[in-house]
Amino acid sequence: MKIWPSKISLNENEVHKHFLVSPTGGFTLTEVIIVSVFISLMAAIAIPTYLKWLPNMRLRTAAQDLRANMQKTRFEAIQQNQSFAIVFDTVNNSYFICSESGDGDWASLGDNTKVERIELANYKSGVQFGYGEATMKA
Repeated sequence: MKIWPSKISLNENEVHKHFLVSPTGGFTLTEVIIVSVFISLMAAIAIPTYLKWLPNMRLRTAAQDLRANMQKTRFEAIQQNQSFAIVFDTVNNSYFICSESGDGDWASLGDNTKVERIELANYKSGVQFGYGEATMKA
C-alpha cells in the first residue's frame, strides 16, 4: 500500500505497526468510553461554575444597563432642553424613562410621558429591586 507519492512504499503491516492504524478503521469501544468519561468529567466541573457565574453576570448587566440608561436620559434632557427622569416602579420590577411629569409629580407614573420601559424580569436569575442596593433571589 502506497501512502506517499514518493518512492517510499510500505506494505500494509508496516503501516499498521508504525502508525497504529486500525485495520478496520473507526474507534474501539474502549476509546469511545474513555472520551465519554473525559467529556463527562469536564462537564461536571464546568456546569456548576457556569451556573454560579450566570446570575452574577445578569445582575452586573442590569446595573450596567441602568447606568447607560441614566446617561442616555441625561443626554436627551440636555439635547431637548427639557426635564427627563427615570422613574422606578418597584411593584412591577421595572423602570421608565419619562420625558414629562404631566402633573408636575414624577412619582405618579400614570401622568408621565413614558419614552421607554425597562423590565428587570428580562434579565432573569431573580434580578429585582432591593432596598439601597440591587439584590438577587437565593
